[in-house]
This record gives sequence, structure tokens and C-alpha cells, in this order.
Amino acid sequence: MNTNTVRWDVVNQSWTIKQGQQWHTLDSWASDQPDMSQITLTLSASSYICRWVELPGVNNRHLARALPFALEESLIEDIDLYHLVPAGKQGKANHRVYISNSDILDRLRDTCELHNLHLRELLAETSQLPANSISKDGDDWLINIAGITEARVSHQNIAAYLELTLNKLQDFNVDTLKLYAENMDEAKLLKTQLETSFPQLFPQIDIHVRSYDSVIQGGEGAKPVNLLTGEFRATEIKEDKPSAWWKPLAAIAAVWCVFMLTDLALSNKQLQSQQAEVHKQTLALYKRLFPGERIRSLERNIRSKLKGEGTTPSSGFLTLMHQSSKVLGGGHSTNINWQSFKFNDRQNLLLVDLTATSIAQLQAYKADLEKAGLSVEIASATNEEKSVKGRLKIGGAS
Repeated sequence: MNTNTVRWDVVNQSWTIKQGQQWHTLDSWASDQPDMSQITLTLSASSYICRWVELPGVNNRHLARALPFALEESLIEDIDLYHLVPAGKQGKANHRVYISNSDILDRLRDTCELHNLHLRELLAETSQLPANSISKDGDDWLINIAGITEARVSHQNIAAYLELTLNKLQDFNVDTLKLYAENMDEAKLLKTQLETSFPQLFPQIDIHVRSYDSVIQGGEGAKPVNLLTGEFRATEIKEDKPSAWWKPLAAIAAVWCVFMLTDLALSNKQLQSQQAEVHKQTLALYKRLFPGERIRSLERNIRSKLKGEGTTPSSGFLTLMHQSSKVLGGGHSTNINWQSFKFNDRQNLLLVDLTATSIAQLQAYKADLEKAGLSVEIASATNEEKSVKGRLKIGGAS
């Protein structure tokens, strides 16, 4: 299958697409495609990870639940930020999994939708190679050794990479390794390195003078794996073909829509302005409550806080707010006024700036909070003309 290859440009934080031997921005390519085109793309192996995971005793029904626990320790970021695609197994317990970042997949889908393109399939690049093969593509080598690794590795790093990964190959039976390259000298050099460094691992190494593209187009490759599963699964587009008698009714409806859309356009412009202002204020409030926390999706972060998910300190914010605010308006706290507050995720502390009528009033409020089971510290207290301005550090029960 011959498709365009896309990759995530980490430096420019954007998607690029390969045309010939040149890389261009995906936006520029997409803008030249006909509207509503249904497209299939190949995802460069530089934009995903392929792992083989040993899960003895786990059947296919429970695989989706078991994979996050098996992979979370080996990934840099939280497992919830990744999209996992199981793709077959070798033997009884060695499962292949493709791992990609959910956020950049969202951006790829959004870019296609922005240009009215329907992304039907996103194919894993290395999955299209024949099993137990290494193929030269430009300045890189594409590797597919069943049960061990799939990756794109630069020519300069191929020897070091193979040395790190192939030490696990003793447990697998690879009779023949296929090397594909347009340059015979490059293929012979790699063959010599493999025979010297791993003399017992590959009983036979066959060289084929062919490019990666010709291998895929020639049908020698394996069935490609589509990474658009789960929440990223492509939906089918159904074309409605109205009968001829609909056309007069459609013309009448079109005239009516012109008037309606004019009114809706004005309303939508006002709503968009209000929405932008609400989002801006919400983002500012979130940053004030949780300073320093990385925000990938504001809506997702807020839902996580409200459900008590995420880290223990973050979920403790709701508990501290509930307990400390209950004390207001009762006991000695009737003249206490909160001015502002912040939440420190790392220390699990609620910082409250407030005013009181006197130092004694502030001390009484502190005592009320402690009776409610909270640990309280007066961080500062300053006398002003008719009040005392102070700051409290409120934590959970000590």
C-alpha cells in the first residue's frame, strides 16, 4: 500500500508530510486536497513506540485493562496521555503494542477536519515490513524483528541500537533475517556487523537490493496495523443522494436558510465572544488555584479535579475547601472575610488571604478551624486602619 507518510515535528510542534524526498507542513498539503476526500496516511515510526509485552495468563478479553499496568513504569508521562493499540502476539504471552501520544493524534485529526478531509486509516510504518527484516529508508533503517522490536533508527546509531535490543533474541527463533537496501554496499556493511556482533542469532542473512517503498508496493510486506482505534476510530461517511423531486423543496429551504443563517451568524459571533471570555477567566482561575500545574486540556483537568481523580494533593483541594469554608459564618468567624485563596499542590496547602476585626478575631478563627480537624498556621498578620489583614496556611489533619 503506497500512502503519504506523516510525522510529528517536535521542534515546531506541528505535523509534516513527506512528498517525494521532501517534508512539508501538513496544512499546506491538506489545503491542496479536494474537499471531503477520504485519506489514508502512514505514521512514521519516529512518532510512535512499539513494545512487546510479556503477559502470561492474560486473555484477549482482559488485555486492554492489563496493558496500562504493564507499560506505565516504562513510559515518561502518565499512561492516560497515551493511545495504546494491541496488534497481535507471538507465542502465548508476548503481545505487540503500538503506543502514541493522544494529544498529537488529536491535533492530526483536527488538522484534517479543518481542511474537510476524512482520515480513514493511520498505518503504523514498521507494521508494513515483512517480519524479521531491516529496510533502508533515506538516512534511516526501519526494523521489524518479531517479538523484539520495531523502530526507525538513524544509520549512525543502528549498531548501538541493535546491540541494546538484540541481546533478548536468544529466547526467539529467527532462522532468516532479510536486509533491504537500494545500495548493496550499505546492506553488506550491516550484514557484516550483524554476523560479527551476533554470530549465533541469525543463521542466515539474505540481502535484497530494493527500497522500502518497493517492498511495500510489491506486496512483500505484512498487513498494516491501523492506529485509529477506540476514541480515534474513523466514522463512515454516508452520502445522501436525494431524489429529483426533492430539488424544488431544497431550493425553497435554501432561501429560508439564507435569512436564518444571517440571524444565526450575528448570534454566534456574540456567543463566541462570550465563550472566549469565559474560557479566559476559567483558565486564569485554574492557574491561580493550581499554580505551576501543566494544562493539556482545561476541560479534562477540571473534570479530574471535580471527580477527585489525579494525584492525592490535587484531590485534597476539594476536601480542604469544604471543611474550611464550613467554619465561616459560625462561632467566632462572623467577621472574617476571605479576600483570595490559592492551592499548593506539592504541599497540599490551602493559602487564604483574609481580613478580620482584630488579631484576637484571627486567632479565634484559627482555633475554630483546628477544632474542625484542620492544621492551621498564621503565615502573616498586619494591622491596618480598622482591620487586620492576614494569611493562613490550611492543611489536612495532622
